[in-house]
Amino acid sequence: MFLSTGLAILFSWMAASNVPHSRFLNVSLGRSAVELSCLCLIVFLICRPQGALGRFFSSKVLRDFGKISYCLYVIQWGIYWIIFRFVLHLRFGERLWVDFAAPPSRF
Repeated sequence: MFLSTGLAILFSWMAASNVPHSRFLNVSLGRSAVELSCLCLIVFLICRPQGALGRFFSSKVLRDFGKISYCLYVIQWGIYWIIFRFVLHLRFGERLWVDFAAPPSRF
């Protein structure tokens, strides 16, 4: 778990620092390192749900925050449509530069 997390942090740092060939490494291995790190965390929490980390992630505050976050995730496209239609007076996708200026989260 710590190795994959360390690799993910290293690839992110390399991309931010403009290290030579870091773009290629980040594209080819960076996302896999992040996904492997998340998988290790999930497996760890399944194996030890009563540990300190498991209790932290199942706390009431984080559960409530998760409910709000999921709601925002579900309704974000509606909010973007409202902003484009009534604030910017554009149809969504009409001007490509505006779509890139206020992009929705795609990850």
